[in-house]
Amino acid sequence: MQWKVLLAALAIAGCGGDDDGSGDTADGDAGPPELVDVEVMTTRSLDVLFVVDDSATMRQEQQALAAGFPAFVDALTGGDEVVDLHIGFVSSNLGTEGGGGGESCAGLGDDGHLLVGEGCPALTDGAHFVSHRVDVGGAAVVNYTGELSDQLMCMAQLGTSGCGFEQHLGSMQRALMNTDQNAGFVRDDANLAVIVLADEDDCSASDLGLFALQPGGDTRDSELGELSSFRCFEFGVACAEDADGERAIGSRTDCVPDDDSAYIEPVATYADFLTSLKGGAHRVAYAAIVGDIAPVAVGLEPGQDRLWVEPQCKVCPDGSDTCSTGSELVAAFPAIRFNALADRLAGRSEVENICSYGPDAQALDYTESLARVGERLRADGGTHCLASAPADRDPDSEGLQPLCELTDGGDAIPACTELSAPCWYLAYAPECEGSQEALVIDRGDSAPAGDLALRCAL
Repeated sequence: MQWKVLLAALAIAGCGGDDDGSGDTADGDAGPPELVDVEVMTTRSLDVLFVVDDSATMRQEQQALAAGFPAFVDALTGGDEVVDLHIGFVSSNLGTEGGGGGESCAGLGDDGHLLVGEGCPALTDGAHFVSHRVDVGGAAVVNYTGELSDQLMCMAQLGTSGCGFEQHLGSMQRALMNTDQNAGFVRDDANLAVIVLADEDDCSASDLGLFALQPGGDTRDSELGELSSFRCFEFGVACAEDADGERAIGSRTDCVPDDDSAYIEPVATYADFLTSLKGGAHRVAYAAIVGDIAPVAVGLEPGQDRLWVEPQCKVCPDGSDTCSTGSELVAAFPAIRFNALADRLAGRSEVENICSYGPDAQALDYTESLARVGERLRADGGTHCLASAPADRDPDSEGLQPLCELTDGGDAIPACTELSAPCWYLAYAPECEGSQEALVIDRGDSAPAGDLALRCAL
């Protein structure tokens, strides 16, 4: 697990001090500026969207996701603070609108609609997402019966009949923009978390011609190549130059999303969409349970004699990686686009390993992954609003930061003046009444203690 590190270094502005570190002011009479306590008020309104790959190979992965929800719920709702949650599920199936892929890819697929799932208990208000609010004192207002974790465990298992051309990020965007079928899910005053489960990389198309059947036949020598997921890799990813061509069999290095693709939407589109939707990156969290970015190798799919990208990781029922294709619990392919989105949402993102295995159960095990995600969302999924502004500064400036000290559970957290974590910075937050300042924490690999104390020079 790795939380991505904040990329922009921010300067700390002293209040009237010299640069020699002595703390003396220009006239030499006054000492260092006085730091006073600044109240941090955390709002826990959070909209959580799970984007679940529902293609044919995802049965065991969905089961592992479902089994991890008790740990996720315990971590997310622990503590005495107010919790106000919306939780919804959307598939990766946007169809191909008349292109290839068979019946499972017909039309618009699920078109970004939030799904409850056949056989799951109906939500009491007729909504397509869970609503869960617990006030101070423990009074609960919910739209489901039974336990929250049981409801989510059922809703997470979307089945395996979805399109094999998985457009996870496109489905995410459509779900969050949908104010008809998904009405009420996205709230202006709530932060947003997107959590992806996928064994293949994102294939969100800017041109559905990518999935078209070619008049002369979908052969390896045709313009788009064979009708398979290899098109998503060929036209969505750029690797180091290969003298033998993009369809040559062999390893690849330095693979990144192809932002100049004629067929695949740039990853930046989705990063920009999320941050603009919520008015800033500090109100967005992103987690992905996927494969890593390497190794990358092109070969022939066993039994198919067509190009594919070799699995980046593979887990068999006995925990090894030596079983035959089709008998494994998971075969995950390089998730280059998903990891690139995490990089673009640096400091607010997390990538977990989809090949995590539980030897006792001899099954995939995402319990620890989901617990970590839940803990992070509880600690940083809300907005940490400052009760008063610690310094007179341009709220549009991301460079000049006030002189403050932050502790979490008594442990000091430094300001983000270097490319390291954990660290903190302040961000303009119009949703924070009065100060319009929010405390943003990039925790790196550290766990939150949840007892924040901020002192600043006012």
